[in-house]
Amino acid sequence: MFFSNKIMYSINDLAPYIADEISNGNKVRLTVTGNSMYPLLRNKRDAVTLEKTDMPKKYDIVFYRRPNGQYVLHRVLNVYKNHLIIAGDGETEREYAVPVSAVMARVTSVIRRNSDGDREYNLNELWYKVYVRLWNFLFPLRHVIIWCRIKIGRLINGKKG
Repeated sequence: MFFSNKIMYSINDLAPYIADEISNGNKVRLTVTGNSMYPLLRNKRDAVTLEKTDMPKKYDIVFYRRPNGQYVLHRVLNVYKNHLIIAGDGETEREYAVPVSAVMARVTSVIRRNSDGDREYNLNELWYKVYVRLWNFLFPLRHVIIWCRIKIGRLINGKKG
């Protein structure tokens, strides 16, 4: 979903517009929905800037379309000649053999929306490069890290489970 002035649009309705803008060399800003890229991207709060890419690189966040028609933002873990291995930052499973041809764009900046205003982060910044490498190094432990984060969050918020 995409949010604009509190109006929600389906990504399926917006995809042709996004594809057209990207193919014409324009940037597109898209509000993130879902939790697959958490902790970097927060559901319905943060946004990303999408730009055209011919060949994604390792650690890029790409916007692609799955064979079932679903549009996804996930991180490239490995690059091969014609396909990629991809996973969301909040995921514990990898997605194998994603065709490079399925990639529509790559993320070039993240917009964090907070109560004190929006702040845009370029993905070439040092903090981001450290985060990406550390989080991907810890990939085998993600299920434990995510489980602990959920349990601690519930304790802090006073929820059972």
